[in-house]
Amino acid sequence: TGSQLLVVATTLCRVYQFVGGPTFAALFDADAYKRAPAFQELPASNNHSELHFFHKNLTAQTWAWITGVGIMHGRLSFKQKQPNGEVLDQDTVLKDYIIIPHFQGIPLSMAISGFHFYLMYEDKMLIIGHPPGLSWMSATEPFEKLKPQDIDAQVEFKYEFNASRRYHRGMGLTRDGATGMIYAYTPSNIYELVVNNEEKNVWAHFLERAKDPMEQDRAAYFRQSLQLCQYDTEKREKVLLAKAEYHFSVGEYKEAARVYNHTKYPLEQAALKFLEAGAQEALLQFVLYRMEVIKTRQGGTRKQGITQLTCLATWVVQLYLDLLNKLAEQDEGGAAVRQADRQAPVRMALRAFLAENVDFLDKGITHGLLAGLGQAAEEEFFCLLTEDYERLMTFHIVQGQDYAAAIRVLTTECLSPTYAHLWYQFSPELIQHHPNQLIQGWMQGVPSTFIDPSKLIPALVKYDPDLHNPPGVHENQVIVYLQWLVTQRRSTDPTMHNILLLLYANQAGDAALLQFLQTSQHYDKTYALRLCIKAGKTLGCVHIYSQMGLYEDAVLMALRVPDMALAKASAEKAGDEDPQLKRKLWLEIAKFVIRKQNNVKEAIAMLKETSCIKLEDILPIFPDFVLIQDFKQEIIQSLQDYNEDIRKLKKEMDITTKNADIIRSSIQELRHRYGYVTTTQPCDSCGQPALSQDFYLFPSCRHVFHQACLLREVRMNLPAPTLKKMQEVEKVMGEAGRPSPRGVDLGDGEARYDRARKDFESIVTSECPYCSEFMIRVIDKPFVTDGVASASWSI
Repeated sequence: TGSQLLVVATTLCRVYQFVGGPTFAALFDADAYKRAPAFQELPASNNHSELHFFHKNLTAQTWAWITGVGIMHGRLSFKQKQPNGEVLDQDTVLKDYIIIPHFQGIPLSMAISGFHFYLMYEDKMLIIGHPPGLSWMSATEPFEKLKPQDIDAQVEFKYEFNASRRYHRGMGLTRDGATGMIYAYTPSNIYELVVNNEEKNVWAHFLERAKDPMEQDRAAYFRQSLQLCQYDTEKREKVLLAKAEYHFSVGEYKEAARVYNHTKYPLEQAALKFLEAGAQEALLQFVLYRMEVIKTRQGGTRKQGITQLTCLATWVVQLYLDLLNKLAEQDEGGAAVRQADRQAPVRMALRAFLAENVDFLDKGITHGLLAGLGQAAEEEFFCLLTEDYERLMTFHIVQGQDYAAAIRVLTTECLSPTYAHLWYQFSPELIQHHPNQLIQGWMQGVPSTFIDPSKLIPALVKYDPDLHNPPGVHENQVIVYLQWLVTQRRSTDPTMHNILLLLYANQAGDAALLQFLQTSQHYDKTYALRLCIKAGKTLGCVHIYSQMGLYEDAVLMALRVPDMALAKASAEKAGDEDPQLKRKLWLEIAKFVIRKQNNVKEAIAMLKETSCIKLEDILPIFPDFVLIQDFKQEIIQSLQDYNEDIRKLKKEMDITTKNADIIRSSIQELRHRYGYVTTTQPCDSCGQPALSQDFYLFPSCRHVFHQACLLREVRMNLPAPTLKKMQEVEKVMGEAGRPSPRGVDLGDGEARYDRARKDFESIVTSECPYCSEFMIRVIDKPFVTDGVASASWSI
């Protein structure tokens, strides 16, 4: 062991054991050994003795000793030292020792392997099988007494020497503890014993021992038998079947289920056995083991494997549910805590199975099983696992009527555009029970980015604050959502604006409605007007009339209230588009004040608020019997204003007269303006002498153009409307310049021609085509026309 040493010594009748250390000197100096070393003693009738050890992995496992009564076979126990410090298994030696009688006298020598004794005589060598299992038993396992048939070992091999010749007689055997090779030697030869597949049939012997109902350690023999045939499929199948039957017979159904799944035993037969035995949990384990076997063998990729796994997975779910129902029946009347404790492990196992095998389960069948057996929690778990949120929502709403849970599913799970349809599908129902939470879900987080408000209209129209608001909440939640949509999300959807307008119109008070009408530009004004008229929202009607440009209706509607400030504001808005209409509307307001309210002073005060009506405009509206003293100051002020206006007009007329004189003087100067054209001066367009044809001279810039060249330049750059007018003038000139038919004088032909000629020249000579705004207007035109390459541009 590193800290202790073991020395075993034998005589003809005794075997001594020395344990101590850590050195040999310390071992043999121990007082205990000096006084009386430990030993075991047997009757002696032999004249020699041998002690041998069987090593496994370079560690001594068992020992054999040639004695006078037979071969004594035992086991070393290094793991658990005896109370007296002995390493040899003292109990085995004294009580359960094995003595194999000598077959043909005491052998000269002996060797030991895992399953055989090799005995050397002078004339032969015998190989006999020693009791199976002793060399294979773990040092921690109890050593049980072997049966008589095991002790009665049989000779399995015999080799004879020529004993008549001295040098051919057998002398001894030895075994190499490192390699396991066994050597036999005579005075003249050394033999190497080649042993192949020594344990070939030993597994069957172990299996028989394991099948024996009287055997106390059958499991150990099954384990040893499996170890010996682990590479032989056929033998291993037999051992496993026997082991499974053994566990089944003793009621160890779960272990039997585990072993059955390592065999080729038919699934149906094994399942029937468990069902007949009432071992439901074992059957569940059996099907689970079988699924693992199929996954390992086929990887769950083949179609056949997937089909099998689907069937088995469905069966497992059924078994789990049956087990839960069975536990529930057993727990009826018991404490709720005890029921939960018994069922909790099964529920956890079921959920773990569902999560691991969700790819193999048919969703419809599994949901049917869970719903049919009343496992609501597991059905909800499976819905979350498969992301079947539609079924989960239906389950909460229809079966459980748990609307808060349904909203939680929407707000925590349905957070991608893929599930937008679920928001639209279930919102009409949910808004009638928990409008606050649902609408908060619309407005907050990820859903607010992909929800289409127009598809929530069915939910919006289902909501009634008087019926659906929880206690203590009085605010219209739809208005809250639409306000957020309009103000925060900047929605321009007319439908949403119209719905919000409808809700405002049905509310008491006009403040919110008027504010919305003033800030929003995306509602239908005609629809809004109908709503306001129907709801009696006069101020809203006035605002809408004004926005529609119906200022007269707006003023009349405001006077019905009456709201003078609103009527005046509407009249002022009309002035931007139609000053005459503005004056008319102010007169209507004045008529209302004078005739309906009999308030002449207020009517006169209105003259200070606007400049479109005067005192003389409202004098005809005054009653016949009204004292002029009441508005004497206003008349004086009006006359003073007229005097001021007359003075301003006179000043403007003087300025206008002076301007007219200046213009007439300029015209006279233009008539006498002239320029010089030399005989060699060319046309600025074609380069030919200007005097060779009719030409035009622009005195300001001194540019000269032939008449035809000027027409060409002007036509190229004139705007389309002016060009069209020019063509019409040319047509009139052509018609007026033709001779009269049959000499009839048309009378006005020459006059028409002259007028057309003047119009034509005014268009052509309005500005120089080279140095006026002409050039600015054509700055974006290319120098070369598309498709025409000028030679002057070539390099």
